[in-house]
Amino acid sequence: MTRPKPSWLPYDGFKLAVALILLLLLFVFRGAPPVVPVTPTPQPPTLAAPTDTPEATLPPPVTITLDEPPPSAELAAGPNTFVGTASGGAIVRVLSNGEPQGESPLSTAGQWRVETELPEGRHVVVAQALDTAGNVLAETNPQAFIVNPVAAVLPAPVILRPMPGDTLRAGPVTFSGTTAPGTTVVMNSGGGLLASAEVDASGAWTAVIELPQGELTVLAIATHPATGQSAESLPLTLTVLPAAVSGDTEPGEPAPPPGPCGVGHITRAGYVVAPCENLTRISERLGVTLGALLAANPQILDPDLIYPGQILIIP
Repeated sequence: MTRPKPSWLPYDGFKLAVALILLLLLFVFRGAPPVVPVTPTPQPPTLAAPTDTPEATLPPPVTITLDEPPPSAELAAGPNTFVGTASGGAIVRVLSNGEPQGESPLSTAGQWRVETELPEGRHVVVAQALDTAGNVLAETNPQAFIVNPVAAVLPAPVILRPMPGDTLRAGPVTFSGTTAPGTTVVMNSGGGLLASAEVDASGAWTAVIELPQGELTVLAIATHPATGQSAESLPLTLTVLPAAVSGDTEPGEPAPPPGPCGVGHITRAGYVVAPCENLTRISERLGVTLGALLAANPQILDPDLIYPGQILIIP
């Protein structure tokens, strides 16, 4: 029996095309490795590259000191100066018991100086360093000071006898004057001590000095033993003549000045003093006691101090 010859159908062509495509794909991917998913490896953080810019630094802290007066010093009421140093700031302010007392700009060398006026009493002082806006940058530890009242000024002593310009004889001469009670007086000439004198309750003093011949300038120096204060009189310049050989001049009595001496006379106003006279001789001439003559003339503060032409009331 004869089989029929197969015929080529369109579907057979399609299958052949698919088979060829599959074979081609198999040939292409046959040698390729399998694709395996890869997990990324963690990487260390990247550090920033170093730079040449230095790290920012904080400024040093501001310091301030109070150097003068020293701690616990005793001050006198009135002007007082505080001195110290500071390492920063523009102005230094000083406070006492919390109250501002003065300010001063800080010098380029870091020094400051503040003048104050402090009353007597106890003061707790602090110095502050300030910036230009007035902010406090630093301050010192509190320091306590005692401010004492101002001591009274010691008045200068006065030499009443001899008088300026008197001419004296060499030998013992009595000096007298006034000063503050409670003080002591020394007589000085050219740096040398001549004599010392006691001051009575009224402030009067008397000293006998052995004067040499020649020109002499004398000072009276009063000293207060409690405070140590001292004061000097105006200088007294004297001309000392040689000692008298004879005469009735008493020790310490001024020698008669050049020119004639005289005897006073009585007028309606009273007794007119003549050159070289003294109250003792005048009282003898008037026939009255020295005490009565002084009582009638209270304007005479020093019995040894009268001058020519002076008018005395006759008791």
